[in-house]
Amino acid sequence: MAYGLASSPVLGFDLVRQPAGVQVARVLRYAVGAGAEHVAALAHLWGPGAAERADELARRQQARGPRRGGAPSLGLARVLLEAGAADEARQLLETSPVLPVEDLRGLVADVVVPQCWAVPTALHPRGDGADVLPPAVREDAASAVALALLEATTGGAPGGEGGREGGVLAAATRLAPPASGRVTAAAAGAPAAAALLGRLSRATRPELERLCGAVLAPSDASPARGTPAPPGAWAEQVHRASWRLEELGRTEAAACLQLDAVGLARDAGLDAALAARGAWQALSGALHAVLADAEPGLVAAWSAVMGAPTSAPGLPRPRRAP
Repeated sequence: MAYGLASSPVLGFDLVRQPAGVQVARVLRYAVGAGAEHVAALAHLWGPGAAERADELARRQQARGPRRGGAPSLGLARVLLEAGAADEARQLLETSPVLPVEDLRGLVADVVVPQCWAVPTALHPRGDGADVLPPAVREDAASAVALALLEATTGGAPGGEGGREGGVLAAATRLAPPASGRVTAAAAGAPAAAALLGRLSRATRPELERLCGAVLAPSDASPARGTPAPPGAWAEQVHRASWRLEELGRTEAAACLQLDAVGLARDAGLDAALAARGAWQALSGALHAVLADAEPGLVAAWSAVMGAPTSAPGLPRPRRAP
């Protein structure tokens, strides 16, 4: 299963379960939300020695052996749930690793560059996006993003390991800080999405525990009683919300907000165990729904625990890894 921007809740699910996932999310967030200034800053960092460093980190990662992909585990977990093996499904989701970095690099090369850097988007109207840059600059920038992903997933950033701050992304951020999540939500015309992330920044672990298993069925299944969704219902609702986001031209904005949510959720204490028990589904589904202004059943579980997202006076950014 290849990643795409339309499936950003699934990408976030794989990242939020990993300690280094926060740093990976920051790399991808920067890339997806990049305008011409950010892409040029990244390209500037692909200089002498960068290719050799990328090769070194790639060899280091390869020496660790093959890694089972995270996304396929979702399908197997659904089979286990339908068979009544809930404990086995939870263990699978708690332990299966994030997809190999090659798949993340493929997301950048095959999706981010052509969709976000080569044509105007809702976040970057015509004349403000990376489409104004020569192809060679975009190619160097994509190589720098690939290096940043290697640094994040191998602990190879200078002065850090296990996803610590450092390396290409830190240097690019100093040159051209990306837009905040609040700006992203405003660009998409969805203050409720910013409100939801603002509430997440104040969430406690007990609240996240209450979200577990609270993913609700469609509204006709009495969400007021907290009726659990049948297997596959959440995926179907998120799929419909993703189509609506595509129609509204908000797919890139949705991906940025889901990636912002990874860091905020980890700050609040959402770990692999809580993600596997449904907390990430409740969070990411609600975020997708409010941005799409569709599928209210996805928001019901979040609202029952955290309150309905309405407005956002401010949106904190996730804390950087120590």
